[in-house]
Amino acid sequence: MNNNAQKFFRRISLVITIIILIAIPFSNASAKLRAISQERFLMDTIMQLKINVDDSIADLQAQNILNSAFEFLAKIDSLLSIYNSESEISRVNANSGKSAVKVDAITLESVLQARKFYDISEGVFNPLIGSVTKLWKINRHDGTIPSKSDLESAIELSNITNLELTREPEPEIFLKSAGCVIDLGGIAKGFASEKVAEYIRSTGVKSALINLGGNVYVIGKNIRETNWVIGVQNPLSPRNKPALVLGVSDCAVVTSGNYERYKIIDGKRYSHFFDPMTGESVNSNLLSVTIISPDGSMSDALATAFMISGFERSVEILRKMNPAPHAVFIQQSESESASNDGGLVIFADEALREKIISSEFPVKYY
Repeated sequence: MNNNAQKFFRRISLVITIIILIAIPFSNASAKLRAISQERFLMDTIMQLKINVDDSIADLQAQNILNSAFEFLAKIDSLLSIYNSESEISRVNANSGKSAVKVDAITLESVLQARKFYDISEGVFNPLIGSVTKLWKINRHDGTIPSKSDLESAIELSNITNLELTREPEPEIFLKSAGCVIDLGGIAKGFASEKVAEYIRSTGVKSALINLGGNVYVIGKNIRETNWVIGVQNPLSPRNKPALVLGVSDCAVVTSGNYERYKIIDGKRYSHFFDPMTGESVNSNLLSVTIISPDGSMSDALATAFMISGFERSVEILRKMNPAPHAVFIQQSESESASNDGGLVIFADEALREKIISSEFPVKYY
């Protein structure tokens, strides 16, 4: 097996290990609908698109719909990926402090969405956090952490006033200070899932599952014409059954967790969530946040932001929103903080009570 193949299969293994949300399948599907699905490797993860169609849509037409959807996802990735030096976002970053960059309307829309959730999250979700994430290099277990002076400089660059967005006459993005870095990692998949959902709906398909490596969006009902059953992963036991099972339709279900990406230095764990005021890695007894909303960008951005804000502050933000998305917070009980196999407490908003099918741990409603 060559190195590329080994790398691919290691990535598959990683996705299986850390996958956040599980779409639980049904048997005895309705005779009225049949499932057509495809899987591809995009955005550094395995993605699955499944549409349930009736006799009005032929198999070839269904496959063409899926092909077009994946082409759309590939385009979004080519525009927004910070890891692709040829992407539009990378070009914007390369021209920071120099000049504005003309961009695709999709690129501008994604950054406008990120800017909106900066305001909603009270500055916790920050699309300019890239100057900080570059310093931490969480994906590289190199045994080093950024210096305080470097973090202070990075925080200055992450000031949202450095971001200038222009709609007319052409979409443009300008980063005013050299060294500013846009990083849409906390919203890109949610944004992409919603855009793909819009496309799939436009084809006449009324039932679909969009699974972008655990970032899930469901359209309509499932193949049995009932709510989709989605499991929220137990953050202490990623390979076992979910901590919570939901029944939902026409929404995104996105989870962020501190078990996804981290590095350990001198016995201390550093997560990939960073305090926007200090640039320091955030670690707490809040293990994961799940946001359920028809707005995929909102689900992704707030799941990330709330992992940083913590439970109490996040609930305060939710109570200011109208309408507010549903939210699930999974915390480790203080009395069981040293345990690796239990002691979880789940907090969910009261409106979710009727959507929760089952739970492995106590649920407290707020």
